[in-house]
Amino acid sequence: MAITIEAQPQTLNMKRSNATFVCSSTNVTNTGFKFIVVVKDGAGAQIGKYYIPANPSNKLIFDLAPVIDQEVKIDVDDENNDAIIFNLPNSNDFIFSGCTTGFLKFEVEFGELYEVGGVLTEDLNLATADKYFLDGATQYNKGLNYQYIELEANGVKRKTWLTDRELSNSKIDNAYHIKAGNNDRGVICFLNDSTGIINSDATKIEYKIYNASGLQQTENLTINSLVGIGTPASANISEKLAYFGCMPGNIGNNDSPFFYDYLNITDWTFYSFQLTDNSDVAKSRHLVIERSDAPCKNEYAVLTWQNQVGGWDWFRFDGKSDINIEKKGKDYTKPIGAYGNATFSYDTYSRQKTSFTINNKKKFVLRTGVIDATEQELLSNLLKSQNVMMEYEFEWLPVTVDVNSFTIQQQTAQVKFASITVEIAQDQL
Repeated sequence: MAITIEAQPQTLNMKRSNATFVCSSTNVTNTGFKFIVVVKDGAGAQIGKYYIPANPSNKLIFDLAPVIDQEVKIDVDDENNDAIIFNLPNSNDFIFSGCTTGFLKFEVEFGELYEVGGVLTEDLNLATADKYFLDGATQYNKGLNYQYIELEANGVKRKTWLTDRELSNSKIDNAYHIKAGNNDRGVICFLNDSTGIINSDATKIEYKIYNASGLQQTENLTINSLVGIGTPASANISEKLAYFGCMPGNIGNNDSPFFYDYLNITDWTFYSFQLTDNSDVAKSRHLVIERSDAPCKNEYAVLTWQNQVGGWDWFRFDGKSDINIEKKGKDYTKPIGAYGNATFSYDTYSRQKTSFTINNKKKFVLRTGVIDATEQELLSNLLKSQNVMMEYEFEWLPVTVDVNSFTIQQQTAQVKFASITVEIAQDQL
């Protein structure tokens, strides 16, 4: 009785990917033979049990991704406080949050079923594997079992930040740049692990804030439970995906552990974050928040969406927004009048047509204003996202992208700048 795992997914995977196992058995020719696959969550609770015949090549080919698809979901609530995660810190001094469903472990056990003495007999747990998933997607052009080594915080050229943004040179060369103003709030994500799931050397975040004269202040923040999440060495799976409140509105919060913010350095032009080790050696690319104050003439909107690498991306729409209310419903018609009485009568205000179901949809048409090629590429990922949130008038709302394509208004012959219009919808009662 032997099962061999001949091929399997990488340790870390995106849930929308091909997470396929290939197994063989020495008993595959036995009467009534089937492979048994048991999938459990990180706590050992069974999610599913599957009896699968061998394929024509006498092998098992089993894709784990569809089984766990509904289990892995990027977090919207702060793990430390039941409030929306984009507003970190929430009623405490925790600028970080761990995860509840955004990063999960699954145990896969392989067994066999076949006849022994004329009785179908199960032999379970003959081979096992542990796999970890983020709420992202691996595109087919990356091939099978793509390794996300660029997400490991162990070098200055590592991507590390869970974003679909491209590198640019606006303020710091080869860095990820986000444009935001003093009141904007949002999170960036990174993997916080040194236990072997990934190989991260980062234990701190270095924060630097600048104005037109140059660097003004530097602060270093150690990643540990004092700021809302465990150290990378923690064995707790809920601390492996870190949500970090990185926008000016988060950093300037009264409960933020950072002292130098837009309230202390009012003429700031940008600030940066970089993951480092205990010796302050850089272990990631820079993340740069570039000052871009919201326009006073328009009511702007912010979209944040679950991206391809299991984190939240962020963009502020500064152009004029339009709001429309759409109604869809069904009516029924009944005769007016009292037909069961001794005499026939009706009121002049009696209703003949009545609505028995009404569905309303609030639609927002958002416009970017002028954007560069990097931002245009970022926004193209909105169409791929399964979870989009909008902040409008300081309220966060769940929305859906209500178009199948974007309208791009090109601004220059070189196509270096453009504006994009996006239609967003929110269901209402």
